[in-house]
Amino acid sequence: MLWLGGCDALALTAGQDGLDVLVAESTGQPVPAPPRRPFTASKAFAATELPHLASTRDTRDRMDLVTDDVPVGATQLRADRIVYHPGDTAAAHYHSGCHHVYCVLAGAGLLYADDQAYRLAAGMSALIRPGEVHWGENDQADNFSFVEFWAPPPTGTVWTVSGDQCTWATVS
Repeated sequence: MLWLGGCDALALTAGQDGLDVLVAESTGQPVPAPPRRPFTASKAFAATELPHLASTRDTRDRMDLVTDDVPVGATQLRADRIVYHPGDTAAAHYHSGCHHVYCVLAGAGLLYADDQAYRLAAGMSALIRPGEVHWGENDQADNFSFVEFWAPPPTGTVWTVSGDQCTWATVS
């Protein structure tokens, strides 16, 4: 992953096996750095340097792209890459105070929101509003992968079915 400080655009490049690189770049006039953080030219991370987590509920895996554990200095955005293997599902939940955007990289799956199922496929995006109950499912034979963004970062996740929640464990 390459991160350019003060970026005003994001570009995703997906290869046959999913996310290859996420590039944040300036497409116009430089965006001034916040007063307390100096402008940094760039930072590059190999996939092996990014936090990698596994679901404790099913076989999903997650690579953190923009979090407190990935030192890019972003405070108003969080992002990760998720892979749902065939049959994987997330638990119904919602986030308060943040918008949640899915950008599908590969495969197809279902996004449940607003009491409806939406078929998402590579190249599509979806927006979840603050407080909207949602979850995903891979009902296909191939992996379903996407990058998800939160803006601003969620302050918490509320699981809506008692005893059913998703947690993540660090992959060593």
